[in-house]
Amino acid sequence: MAEVDSHKFWKMVNARKNRNRSSLSSGIKFDGTTVRDRDSISDGWYDFFLELYQPHHDPNDVHSSDTWEKHVSSELDFIVTNIKPDPEVRVLPETEDNIISTCPKRKTGGYDNLQYEHLINAKHVISPVLANIYTWMLRTGHVPDSMKRGVIITMHKGGGGTNVVTCWIIFVP
Repeated sequence: MAEVDSHKFWKMVNARKNRNRSSLSSGIKFDGTTVRDRDSISDGWYDFFLELYQPHHDPNDVHSSDTWEKHVSSELDFIVTNIKPDPEVRVLPETEDNIISTCPKRKTGGYDNLQYEHLINAKHVISPVLANIYTWMLRTGHVPDSMKRGVIITMHKGGGGTNVVTCWIIFVP
């Protein structure tokens, strides 16, 4: 079978080998400039996310006004100052079991390389542990810093576009 397909195989290999390697598909555009080397791509993503997370004030947008910002800040301050840890709260292992059961199957692992199947198959062991961790967090009002961090992954959506807006931005906790 391999002998029959070898002609077709080498034809495909040679067609790819003879393509122009400096085409736009081998780079990514940031602000209209195509960059190809690793350092420039890293700098481009840094600038993109720096701009993305800068607050912008649009006078026509009700949610970007100073009044709205003061309103949201005062509401958040009120919520944060009035949060009181509940010494009686308890997260049940059955609740964790039910939540783990809703995880999708056949998905790739995240940043920690832990797949949902690992949790689903070991839920009877891990549910009491998770329940104790979440109970402690709710009773003390403390969330460990490591649970507040995540990794941002950018993935090309596919197609012919090389502009930065043709990428998915995924946050992985």
